[in-house]
Amino acid sequence: MGNKTFFLNEKIISKFSGKLRKIIKHEKGSTLVKNLGIEIEDFPSGPNGFELISRFCYNNGRVPITVSNVSLLHYCALFLGMTEKISPKNLFGQTEYFLKDMFQWSWNDTLSCLKSCESFFLYADSSGLVENLINSLISKISHNSDPNSSFASSYSSSSSLELLANPSSKSIKSWWFKELTILPPVIIQKFIKTLHSHDTYNNTIITRFLLYYLKTSAQSKLSSSRSGYGGLADRTVYGVILMGKRAFSCRGLFWVLRIVSGFGVGSDYRGGFERLIGVVWRSVVFMIEGGGGVEIGGVDDGSGGSVDDGVVEGDEKWK
Repeated sequence: MGNKTFFLNEKIISKFSGKLRKIIKHEKGSTLVKNLGIEIEDFPSGPNGFELISRFCYNNGRVPITVSNVSLLHYCALFLGMTEKISPKNLFGQTEYFLKDMFQWSWNDTLSCLKSCESFFLYADSSGLVENLINSLISKISHNSDPNSSFASSYSSSSSLELLANPSSKSIKSWWFKELTILPPVIIQKFIKTLHSHDTYNNTIITRFLLYYLKTSAQSKLSSSRSGYGGLADRTVYGVILMGKRAFSCRGLFWVLRIVSGFGVGSDYRGGFERLIGVVWRSVVFMIEGGGGVEIGGVDDGSGGSVDDGVVEGDEKWK
């Protein structure tokens, strides 16, 4: 398996795994089994995952299940057919029993379990496990903060813009912003879509979080590849456009541009964002020419133009 070889008793491992039992039965007596053994491709988490399974089998159907390994064990159990049909001491049943109490877990335990799904995200997502864990986190967020806590409706200065992506602000209960930065972008995308389905959390809150997440990721060495962040950058720009010209100063929009440009924004979203910058910039020029001073703020230029033309049509992907 990978670059690691396991020397195991076929009777012990086939006792708990329907898939291994079938493979061994099919290949039994062949030179492949006698001389080379069995190679299992695409095994969840590679050698580490199979080592856990081996321990389970050699310990007569018992293995320590924790929040850090339950997702992996759950996937392995299904992958290898370790169900009640094969053995009463089946791994799938044990992981199901452990997971049923996830809504009573602590915040850190839930977050740890969700992060562990990264290496086999597609399975964990298709099985509903990721969504259940995310809903558990959202429930904890709702019970520990007011997602509708008020903050300035207009971010027309650099200081108010910093407030937009600063979860440490005492006036905004956004403690969870920093907590979620340990999650990879593929899980954050799922989190955003699930959060969007909760009416309590509006576009402004989601956009604030994404700005913080991308700003933190840009500063992190772990995000050097930048792969997987493009969708989040698109969603951030989409959110900024929805907030519109009254929500950001010209300086603030360029601040947003610096954050998202390194992650690759789709052409449609970039076009809408550039139009928004143009609208706000014309407002600044209008104020200066009209003797209104040099305050750079997001004000209505009276043009009546829509800055989200060509972008809103893609909003269904975020719902």
